[in-house]
Parts: sequence; structure tokens; C-alpha cells
Amino acid sequence: MLVRPINLKISEAIMVFQENGHDVSQRIFTGCGRPVLGRQRRRDNRELELESLNFDQETQTDDRPSTAGILDKLVKETRQRVRDSRQFWVYLPYKLTMQRRPCHPC
Repeated sequence: MLVRPINLKISEAIMVFQENGHDVSQRIFTGCGRPVLGRQRRRDNRELELESLNFDQETQTDDRPSTAGILDKLVKETRQRVRDSRQFWVYLPYKLTMQRRPCHPC
């Protein structure tokens, strides 16, 4: 079995699709229907109503934590988890080599 490089396979697939693209498109349209092309217009002619937003720091409510506060909490939790798991990774190679050593008869 001959294994050909992926770039040649991709190039060949593109060429085959270019040669048979019309037939493939017709099969897709037959099975799925023709797509509606072009931009659809809005049915109602009303103008969009834009909402003005106030981004002042003073308007932030106290009952919801800020994004920065949430991010700080996540960073602290992640650091603690890394610290807790650090010892596992430090001693893992030693534990593995200790288990693989053959026992010498005394």
C-alpha cells in the first residue's frame, strides 16, 4: 500500500471537485433544495431603537460582584490547586522509578 503525502491528496480532491463541481452542486440542490441567495430585506420599515448605555463605575450595584473580583477569585483558586498538586508531580518520577526497580535477592 502506497501512502501519499496529505498535500497531494488535498490538491487532488480540489481538482476533482473543480472538474465535477456542477454535478455535485446539482445533487446537493436536488437533495436539500436551492438556497435563497442575496440579502433579505427587513419587512417592517421601523427604525432601530438604540439604547444608550452608561459605563460609569459609580452605577455598579453592590449585590453583584465585579468582573475583576470574579477573575481574581478564579486566579486565587487556580493557584491554590496548582500548589496542592505540585507535590504530586515532584514526587511522581521517584515513585515510578522505585516501583520499577527489580528486587535483588539477599
